[in-house]
Amino acid sequence: MARYAQHRPIEASRYLRRVAQRIEWHRDRFGWSQRELAERVGWSQGSIAAWEGGRIMPRVEAQLALAQVFGVGPHEL
Repeated sequence: MARYAQHRPIEASRYLRRVAQRIEWHRDRFGWSQRELAERVGWSQGSIAAWEGGRIMPRVEAQLALAQVFGVGPHEL
């Protein structure tokens, strides 16, 4: 069990980076600025920047809003 616990933060970090990259990729796909995306999903531009920067994970509500705006399933984030 201890061995698994040692790797868990690394996996979480990779997952956070992957979500960050996918948000930015989808935003770029539409040609939107962070501010434009923020207006569409109802969150602040600062939140978008933090998500894309991999500093914080979007809350479930934000992930659902992002998926809807991007026209994808939540699992694609």
